[in-house]
Amino acid sequence: MSSGGAAERLRGSLLAVAVRDALDEEAAGRSWVVGGAVRDAVLGRPVTDLDLAVAGDPGPISAAIARGAGGSSFELSAEFETWRARGRDGEWQVDVTPLRGGEIEADLAARDFTIGAIAVPLLAGGALDPFAGLADLERGTLRMVSERSFSEDPLRLLRAARLGAELGLEIDPATEASARAAAERAAEPAGERLLGELRMLIAGPDPRRGLELVEGLGLIEALLPEVAALRGVDQTANHHLDVYEHTMAVLDRVLEVEADLGRFAGERAGEARELLDEPLADELTRGDALRFGALLHDLGKPQTRRESGGRVTFMGHDAVGAEMIGKLLGRLRASRALTRHLQGLTLHHLRLGFMVREAPLPRRRVHDYLRATEPFG
Repeated sequence: MSSGGAAERLRGSLLAVAVRDALDEEAAGRSWVVGGAVRDAVLGRPVTDLDLAVAGDPGPISAAIARGAGGSSFELSAEFETWRARGRDGEWQVDVTPLRGGEIEADLAARDFTIGAIAVPLLAGGALDPFAGLADLERGTLRMVSERSFSEDPLRLLRAARLGAELGLEIDPATEASARAAAERAAEPAGERLLGELRMLIAGPDPRRGLELVEGLGLIEALLPEVAALRGVDQTANHHLDVYEHTMAVLDRVLEVEADLGRFAGERAGEARELLDEPLADELTRGDALRFGALLHDLGKPQTRRESGGRVTFMGHDAVGAEMIGKLLGRLRASRALTRHLQGLTLHHLRLGFMVREAPLPRRRVHDYLRATEPFG
């Protein structure tokens, strides 16, 4: 797509029109749309949030957008001088930051990947694409803007895996090598920033590939050492996979059920979908949390593995795993609500396995299970 076509598609989105209408000509004239919104517009994806890079103070521009579009405005990060205008129901948001380096060219040079280093002037003109991000989008390539990308912000390591999975991109070899070289720094960013990227990876269209990229880039030992420790932990004769591969198989099964609720829930598929789509905590739905729970449910197995007379046991791994989840999510600064929910899923995950032997279940047993696992079941 040409730079002019990309710009017109972006400026034609409903959110960009609303933002432009909310600002006076002087403010709009010093505002650039950058990052993911440009990428999404080029790919034909819905544009529900914008990143604006502006010359000057971002606060008044954010406030003007909120007034004009019917929302609220607040400072999102004093450290990064970022303000956010958001719709009353959270249906849209606009993040406003000052131009890094004072010029749009310098701002783009400081960004992470070429597909995000594209800028569209809010008022008029073609897209500014100094690093050939549009061509990378067409090729399906994720490429770092500079060799400093990961050293300047190690959060970009996890973001590379998330974007690769979300957009179906292949990571450029030089970018992959640079990420692997910096992998030990993957856990350095603040916990809430890591949780934000991990949340989008888990809730995204292909979390399985996202986790494969996390492992392939060498990030998992730093980011999720508890999950990395599952690799190579052999199980009982009833399991043909080690604990790590078993965990991935459980996640695959959750995704399979999600994708075909009619097959698994029958006439109650609609109710099941509503339940899975229900917001839970930390911008995750109950369905997203179930995916997260699948990833974490057996964390306690390495610590509780015992072998006697050729028999392997993991007694108490549910309780140990719940305790480990508390520490892991504490590191990520997750909410108490999400932490308790994932701990509950882990504490109760053995119940259904034992109940399979009783199938078909009488209603009394179903009710007993639901009462025992409320509100996690």
